[in-house]
Amino acid sequence: GRLLAARPLNGAGSEKDTRHVIFRPEDAAFAYEVGDSLGVQALNCPEVVDAVIEQLGAQPDVAVECPDRITRPLREALLSACDIGRPSDMAIEVLASRAINPDESQRLQALAEGYPGAGPENADLLELLQTFPSARPPVQELISSLSVLQPRLYSISSSPKAVKNAVHL
Repeated sequence: GRLLAARPLNGAGSEKDTRHVIFRPEDAAFAYEVGDSLGVQALNCPEVVDAVIEQLGAQPDVAVECPDRITRPLREALLSACDIGRPSDMAIEVLASRAINPDESQRLQALAEGYPGAGPENADLLELLQTFPSARPPVQELISSLSVLQPRLYSISSSPKAVKNAVHL
């Protein structure tokens, strides 16, 4: 669909950013009921994906099997199929098992086990690769350990009887 509006609902200076978002569905037959959710399939940031590929020393067009069992070029996999914003504990363990530096390996293992102070809090994959430069697993092994990039579900706050040709979230 087409984004029509995304107005902030929080006051200036608020720590949260909550928005009233309005989409116009492309499909005229789009139907929903009160209480339904709308799924938005986000993509990872292209600049972050390119930086991850560079950190791995990999080629963007190398074929990899993604967590959803579909084979894609690496760049496409990292853009649209793998969650690199919140690497799974399994991905952190893969990094730990392949770290050449014993200190980095121990810190990554502690991070996977949830010990505070072991590494950057809430780090994305790029931050982990930058913080632990000796952790360079084979690309396929790392991709297989990442979670599938899931759609984000938002509650629909409009009624199709009251609002025609638009969906409010």
